[in-house]
Amino acid sequence: MKKNRLIVAVLFLFAVTTPLKSQQGWVTTRVAPAEQDLNTVYFLDNKRGWVGGDNGFLSRTEDGGQSWVKQAVLTTAAINDIYFRDQDAGFLIAGNSIFFNA
Repeated sequence: MKKNRLIVAVLFLFAVTTPLKSQQGWVTTRVAPAEQDLNTVYFLDNKRGWVGGDNGFLSRTEDGGQSWVKQAVLTTAAINDIYFRDQDAGFLIAGNSIFFNA
């Protein structure tokens, strides 16, 4: 019985003193040239992601958000949602339209 309590106490102490990666806080990155509000973000994996915002703003990253490249979308409506099936086929909701990239 004492051995079980000792094991639980050691495990608890280890869990409390071990920093978790998610507890290290948020890191800021800039999505240039985002001069308007950003409304949505979608990451397909830990490297590839997209961010959308007002005035049809869409940008893509291939390096986990370290750098961003602006993408062309034929709309001036705010992009409010993004979903990608894979790295090439995706959907955007902007205004009252759905855009499909194949």
